[in-house]
Amino acid sequence: MVALEHPFNAKVREITIEVAAPEEPPPPPPVLPVEEPVVSNQIPFFVEAPPATVEVTKTDALTGWSYKLPEVADEDEDDTVEVTCNLGASSTFADFDASARSLQISDLSDPQVLPGNYTITFTLDDSKDTKSYSLVLTVNQPEPEAVPLEEEASQDNSTSTETNSTTTEPVTSSSQPTSSSFKSAQTSSTPEETLKAEKAKVQQEVSAWKMQQKKASSEKGRKPPEPHVGKISQSGEAKILFSRDVFQVPDLAMIHNGTVVVDNVTYPVLEIWVEPGEFSDIKRLKFDWIAVEQTPTYLLIQLYFEDAKFVSASGDHDTLMIVFRDPEMFRGINTLLIEPEKRTLERALPGQL
Repeated sequence: MVALEHPFNAKVREITIEVAAPEEPPPPPPVLPVEEPVVSNQIPFFVEAPPATVEVTKTDALTGWSYKLPEVADEDEDDTVEVTCNLGASSTFADFDASARSLQISDLSDPQVLPGNYTITFTLDDSKDTKSYSLVLTVNQPEPEAVPLEEEASQDNSTSTETNSTTTEPVTSSSQPTSSSFKSAQTSSTPEETLKAEKAKVQQEVSAWKMQQKKASSEKGRKPPEPHVGKISQSGEAKILFSRDVFQVPDLAMIHNGTVVVDNVTYPVLEIWVEPGEFSDIKRLKFDWIAVEQTPTYLLIQLYFEDAKFVSASGDHDTLMIVFRDPEMFRGINTLLIEPEKRTLERALPGQL
């Protein structure tokens, strides 16, 4: 209530002014959480499913083999898919290169490659889900070569000789056939004569086959030895295999301590180094090595890494490089040297323990 005094009227009038209180605004609606759509992870897969069975045949000579897995797909573009492999019983002779998705056998003639069926499991992992595939590796025994029996061949030869001596003897019988009857006897052969003729033909084929085999064997024996790096273990053992027998050195120190001069430059007899992968630090790959065993068919070397845990640890394999600087040290028993283009070897290094 406010009392106002008019300037021309002394009367006091009372004026009532009602002031309405401001209305309170309505409460805001509750804020509901925004539900983001749930996107399920897509499981990685092979573009083409691997075959259920892969077959290889054991060999007598140094022969490598490999099988590359199909391409890997994942509909989640931000996922990185890792391919791992459980070799099972085949781990004694087989190896898996994850970067190349390749199953490998370095030497099918290795005694550890035994005929049989081996179950191998491949797993695709995108860090959220996994998918596994099984494959059966079947190692077949080579078919035996048909080898003619020497005894049968000699018997056939003696029979043929007896037949020739019998037919060349002059006829002394008084009942000698006339010219017409003799011609008839020549054209009509008996079953015994037919059998002898067939045996003589077989003997000629056997002799020709023996000559071919002897020639092929001689040519095969004159091939130079060819080196190949076999499986490298996680403990640093690397085996160099030779396709032909080589001479053995009297002391293995001649291999890991020996040197040779080539074009006025001194090199180790066997030069070994590690080629780092794209993301590897060469300073972390220092190592030493020695030759620990040699036979006519292989040389076993032992690698000693200063920091083994850094070998092939960046996802990109480091590579073991080997160069035969002195081929005279590894001359074949057939006196031939390793060919120049075959003297440099390389093999991906597995992670070391």
